[in-house]
Amino acid sequence: MTGAKADTGRMERRIGTERMERRADTGGADGRAGAGAETRAATGRTGERAETGRTGERAATEHLRHAGYDIRALNWRQGIYELDIVAAHRGILHFVEVKTRQAGALTPPEAALTRRKCQALSRAAAAYLRAVRWDGEAQFDLAKVEMAEDGAAHVELIENALEFNW
Repeated sequence: MTGAKADTGRMERRIGTERMERRADTGGADGRAGAGAETRAATGRTGERAETGRTGERAATEHLRHAGYDIRALNWRQGIYELDIVAAHRGILHFVEVKTRQAGALTPPEAALTRRKCQALSRAAAAYLRAVRWDGEAQFDLAKVEMAEDGAAHVELIENALEFNW
């Protein structure tokens, strides 16, 4: 029993540290820029990467809408859980993870879908299903977005990209 408490404490500290790091990167809890904003201004990388991600999510959302998907949620969050896009199509609920890269990048967008990320997506999807009380079929899809130098986005939807035993 003592070991379990110690492990839980380590987990809470680790999660707490991740939250603090995230907060430092995005500004304070009140939404104002913090030390992380100075770092972004100095390097420019985090801001550009975040904007590329937002552009990719917008492109993926439009791609899904044009394909007849009903967008249920964008950037859905509950606690530490986050889902990029939740959409319904033909009676199936789709959890769409969006991965965006500049065209010609060394790693393709799908390479960012690690085992750890898949586990987090599974937990987030379970939380969403509980929150909305969905009892139908659901699946995980990947929206692979590559941004061309001219700003055009090429979106490829990979259905059933992840398989989990619910």
